Parts: sequence; structure tokens; C-alpha cells
Amino acid sequence: MSTVIGIDFGTSTTEAAVIREGKPVMLLNFEQQEITPSAVGIDNSGNYVIGERAKAQYLLFPENTAIEIKRKIGTEERI
Repeated sequence: MSTVIGIDFGTSTTEAAVIREGKPVMLLNFEQQEITPSAVGIDNSGNYVIGERAKAQYLLFPENTAIEIKRKIGTEERI
């Protein structure tokens, strides 16, 4: 039997779930949370950071971090 995953790429958050024994079960991120902020960035070492870490980095380094990308779709703004 195949596994079906449902993903909600929201403007502010992202969530994912699978069906197990006929019921939806939320998947956890690396921080063991069901909800992940829709944020991505590059840290001082050049590594990608995502979720809570990227959202926190945005306060200090907004030029290296992108949040709420869906709001920018269709605009002239470059990411």
C-alpha cells in the first residue's frame, strides 16, 4: 500500500500529514513541532536554515532571509 502525504505550503507556516489507520497524522519537523514557519535563509557559514531558525535570523539578517514568499508571487520583487 502506498503512503499519501498532504502538505500545506501556507504563507506563514507549512504543515504536513499522512493517513495512518484511516486517520490523518501530522508529521513533525526537526524541532519535533507540527508547524514550521515558512522561512528560509543562509547563515554566516553559507548554510541554509529553515523554519524557526530562519524566522529568528530574519530579525538580525533580513537581507539573508526570506519569509512569506507567497505574498511576493507575481510581483517584480527579486528574492
